[in-house]
Amino acid sequence: MCPAAYPDDEQARLQALRAHIDPADFKDDGLQAVAEMAARVVGVPIALVSVLEEHAQLFAGCVGLDGIDGTGRDAAFCAYTILEDGVLEVPDARADPRFADNPLVVGPPYARFYAGVPLESEDGYRIGTLCLIDAVPRRLDAAQRAQLVDMARMAGRLLRKLRQLREANASLETALEDAQQADRARRTFFASISHELRTPLNAVIGFAQVLEKQTYGPMPDPRCVDYARDIRQSGEHLLALINDILDISRLESGQHTLDPEELDLGDQVDWTLRMLEPLLEQQGASIEKGDGVAGTALLFDRRALRQLLLNLLSNAVKYAGPAGPIRVSAERTAEAVRIAVTDRGPGMDADTVGGLFQPFARARNTARGTEGTGLGLLLCKRWDGRPLRRHRCARMGALKNAIQGGGIHGEGYHDRAGLGEE
Repeated sequence: MCPAAYPDDEQARLQALRAHIDPADFKDDGLQAVAEMAARVVGVPIALVSVLEEHAQLFAGCVGLDGIDGTGRDAAFCAYTILEDGVLEVPDARADPRFADNPLVVGPPYARFYAGVPLESEDGYRIGTLCLIDAVPRRLDAAQRAQLVDMARMAGRLLRKLRQLREANASLETALEDAQQADRARRTFFASISHELRTPLNAVIGFAQVLEKQTYGPMPDPRCVDYARDIRQSGEHLLALINDILDISRLESGQHTLDPEELDLGDQVDWTLRMLEPLLEQQGASIEKGDGVAGTALLFDRRALRQLLLNLLSNAVKYAGPAGPIRVSAERTAEAVRIAVTDRGPGMDADTVGGLFQPFARARNTARGTEGTGLGLLLCKRWDGRPLRRHRCARMGALKNAIQGGGIHGEGYHDRAGLGEE
């Protein structure tokens, strides 16, 4: 047996080959279809789409050699084909000194006839072949040779598509890695600024309160008290914004899990109402506890539940004000405790409802401006699907259906949150 010589551009050829085909995953349905077509059109028992690696030929498409993925390169007829221009035809391998003692001739599959065409990459490297094999001597007629060349071109186009796909996948993997690195950097940034921002900001708020209350004596000018109040309110708004952004960052990165405990919903609503007393007095609003609140037990994270109640109820107070009593009620279903907050405020138009859960989205209110970060409802929604420790199951649900029909048309709005149970 006389193995074929390596082409002069072998290293560049191998590089081009590996840009098209992964040697560890070289099978392809499209190239398999080309092999099946070639066997059927020419009428041979064996048809192969081969790619020539450094020491082996690999069958990316194969008909007639079941269970065989390739052979050594030394025995490959195709190693000669990539050295030729056009079709390499061997009518009778037993009569050809290059192949007479080839193991693929003297043993299975007992090849006698061979015809192959090089498959070229876009940059002109011959990376493989489309070939036909028969166990009896034969010759191709002119039509069969033309068909073989046409099908080889088809296989070449498929290989180029595979290269484009591999390059696109590599770009996506790079982009994903870059995005993951950016996300890690973002999380690190938020973690690092948490202390640096909140600690001095709390100090500013505290000193502003001291000045506003004139703890150490009256201010020399009454306007100074107003300025101190402005400083405190601005600081509290900024602190709320920082806290919301940090919470959203932790939720998005999966760092925030829920630690469930048995809670009484009525007790948590009472706590929320105490926290909202200054806002209720300022807005002239009132909140009533409706059906299902008192005595309802649920399993959920205490801090998350309080944050949800504060966000939903403070929204209602800010936008509804004295328009009518705000009602918080609850209903137990088979899978959850659903909490509803209903008010008689001015409602929202369809455009506002559509973007309600976007970051910094604010409902338009024609009566007066309202304070807020635009992150409250987004935080409520982001609790959806948060994992509970100890393998509990809980979720926030139905917020996408939070705004009921009446609310859109100006009869108030209706926020619903579903807290999953054990």
